[in-house]
Amino acid sequence: MRLKPGLSDAQRERAIGLVREAVRMPQWKLSGGATYVVTGVPVLAGDLSDALSGSALRLAAGRRRGLMAIVLALLFRSRPRLLPLMIALAACAVVFGGLSAFGLPLTMASIAVVPVLLGLAVDYAIQYQSRV
Repeated sequence: MRLKPGLSDAQRERAIGLVREAVRMPQWKLSGGATYVVTGVPVLAGDLSDALSGSALRLAAGRRRGLMAIVLALLFRSRPRLLPLMIALAACAVVFGGLSAFGLPLTMASIAVVPVLLGLAVDYAIQYQSRV
C-alpha cells in the first residue's frame, strides 16, 4: 500500500503506526512462522530520523562538553574557568527550548547546528572573559 502524498508528519506517523498494529493482529498471522515487514521510504526515514536524533544529540553534546571543559580548565588561570562553557550550554538550551516552545521538530539539520552554536558561544564567551 502507498500513503497519500501530502500527509503531515503526524498523519504519516499515525498511518504507519496503524499499519504496524494491523500486521500484528492474530487474524493476519502468516503460516509457517513468516512475518510481515513494514517498510518503505516514509517508514525508514521516520525510524532513522528518530534513532539518530536522540543518539546523535546525546553523543555530540556529551563528548564536546567534556573536551571543552578539559581545555578550558587547562588554559584559563582565572577563577570562573568553565563560565564560557556554561554560557554556551545555556545558549543551546535557549535555542532548543525555543524550538520546542514553537512546536518545531528536532531534525538532523537542527542537531547539526549544535557544534556550531557551542563553538561560537564558547568563542565569544572566552573573548569577553579575557577582556574583562
